[in-house]
Amino acid sequence: MENTINLFRLLHRVVLSTLLILIAAIPLIIGVNMVTAFVFLPLFLIFIFSLSIIIEQKLTTLSLTKTTIKRSNKCLIKNCLQKRCFG
Repeated sequence: MENTINLFRLLHRVVLSTLLILIAAIPLIIGVNMVTAFVFLPLFLIFIFSLSIIIEQKLTTLSLTKTTIKRSNKCLIKNCLQKRCFG
């Protein structure tokens, strides 16, 4: 579980970095007007950052919660059968 969470964290950071580089390069590659440059791009950045914070919080809560799998102890079952505690 811990390896999966670390993989998701790494994947999230790579995708976030790629998106931020693309958003920074958009005004350089194509000509954008003032509304796009000062309204839509910052709005998109705010949306990406808030979504990133939510994803990081979810991954942190997943890593903090331990999944416990209750396994039956085979020795306990064998000892109980040998002692005939069922009947």
